[in-house]
Amino acid sequence: MGLLSGVAVAAVVLAACKSDPVQSQRAAHIQVLLQDDPAELIDIAEVWISRVYLVGGGEGQLDLFHDPDDPHHFDLLELQNGVVADLTGEEEIPAGRYGQLRLVVDRAQVTLREGYTFEDGESVQAVQVPSGSRSGIKVLLNGEIEAEPESMTTVLVDFDVKENFVIQGDWEDRAEVRNILFTPVLKEVSRTSANGEDVGG
Repeated sequence: MGLLSGVAVAAVVLAACKSDPVQSQRAAHIQVLLQDDPAELIDIAEVWISRVYLVGGGEGQLDLFHDPDDPHHFDLLELQNGVVADLTGEEEIPAGRYGQLRLVVDRAQVTLREGYTFEDGESVQAVQVPSGSRSGIKVLLNGEIEAEPESMTTVLVDFDVKENFVIQGDWEDRAEVRNILFTPVLKEVSRTSANGEDVGG
């Protein structure tokens, strides 16, 4: 079984520069971006993401984006060759240590490449999202995200679609896909400091 090569998420923590000088010294910014690589059997891979949030920093759950009524909608396969999607915009957050980054995927849908079909003869199918993802897909970080005052940290997270979207069926011999399972796993790839120094990953 094979599928897509990968999706990456970049979380960028920037220094704050807003109104209150004292508050600004305690704040940081964060932004989450999304990108992807070519696929094997899938022509379109759509996801609807309604929430992106951090856990920790003395804040409990800290939303970077949260809009269930109007979730972000992306075709992951359009996010290639340097094209990225902005999931959160540039959000100011309190400086601190955050142990988790989570993405809530409401739903997903795939369209197979020409010549391949599902058992019902259709080329489009909704992919069942595990109920546990309502609390967000946990990114497996190499360590806590340290949002230090007046600092910039970049965290690169791999959303390996080969691991996440698993093809079932006799597609090699009959060009027929029985089902596609969504088994979400997100992993941190690297983390750099404001001066470009690699600090982990």
